[in-house]
Amino acid sequence: MDEGKRRDKLDDALLFIMGSVGILFGIVQLYVGSLTVLVIVIPVALLGWILPFYFGYIRGAMRDSMADRYRAWVVLVVGLGLYAVILNEEEITRSLPDQRFGFIPAFALLPAMLLARKYQPRFRRFVLGPGFQKNPIVSESAMNLVWAAVTISFPAPLLAIATFLNIWDVPFVIPFALVAIFFIRRSNFFADRVSWEYTQVPKNGRLYARIYPKRAYRVLKAILLLCLGSATVSTALSVIGHGSVLLSQIFSFTLGLIVLLAPPAWILRFLLRTGRRFVFTEPTSSES
Repeated sequence: MDEGKRRDKLDDALLFIMGSVGILFGIVQLYVGSLTVLVIVIPVALLGWILPFYFGYIRGAMRDSMADRYRAWVVLVVGLGLYAVILNEEEITRSLPDQRFGFIPAFALLPAMLLARKYQPRFRRFVLGPGFQKNPIVSESAMNLVWAAVTISFPAPLLAIATFLNIWDVPFVIPFALVAIFFIRRSNFFADRVSWEYTQVPKNGRLYARIYPKRAYRVLKAILLLCLGSATVSTALSVIGHGSVLLSQIFSFTLGLIVLLAPPAWILRFLLRTGRRFVFTEPTSSES
């Protein structure tokens, strides 16, 4: 198929799916309350209509940018898919007769992640085409948008299934909204530089070459893993009916250690980090 026709059909498919999502949730409005409608429709509108339309049509089709088309499909598929999975998990958990087994539906997210990982190359070829060369800048832009979709998808289902909602629940979403905006802006930053020349330079933490901070981080990491394992075992024993005062004390003690040691461990990990960053060279007017 000609590449131009393939892109036109891709744009048509995106608009069709967005329209279908809008119709579906328009029907949902007839059966739920007004405040619940807002809680359900706002994230779905963001993930299923506003962001895909902005990335796929305004930036993608009008600018003829495959990178932006790819981002539109990423936010539509990943965002709405994750939202649906989390919402269904919470609904199933709430309907269980014994809430001690509420952790079981959470394992449904694991197969979804494995399937997403398995079919990621096919998804990329479907959107970008078989002839599109792999580009780390496109991947970086899409990955930032994935994190934005995750940030939007996580709190929305929790509010959607809440029994009582009021205006004081709004501050709960503000931190997630700020994080989502950060990742969207970062995704735009890379998408605008897909055709730029770039180099990768090392980006290490301030304590990267220090021996003693590395040893301290390894010790903290080992303690945290041990505490996490102890807390998991004590919780599992309590769930299956072997709870005791000793297990409760072990759980409380290990949970306290995790809360106490996690922040310094995270700070050390940040200061000891190693990686690479992109340095872009803006094209001259003659090259553009």
